[in-house]
Amino acid sequence: MGKRTKRQIKEDKKRHIEDNKICVMCNFLEKRYKNKITYTCINCLQEAYKSELDDTQGYVTDEELIKSSNNKLKHK
Repeated sequence: MGKRTKRQIKEDKKRHIEDNKICVMCNFLEKRYKNKITYTCINCLQEAYKSELDDTQGYVTDEELIKSSNNKLKHK
């Protein structure tokens, strides 16, 4: 195997892990909000997920995510 192939495999594995984390967060939030989640900002998605885990008020800048949460999240 060439060096480039090893690098690509490593990057693919890392991307797969990140995609899985996003999927877990979306599924969790969809169950909590009883609504399909749409978002444009991954950082806002992470903030929403963390706020639900900690049972605190979440403040995000993503309008789509705020609507998806039925306005449970507040605008930053």
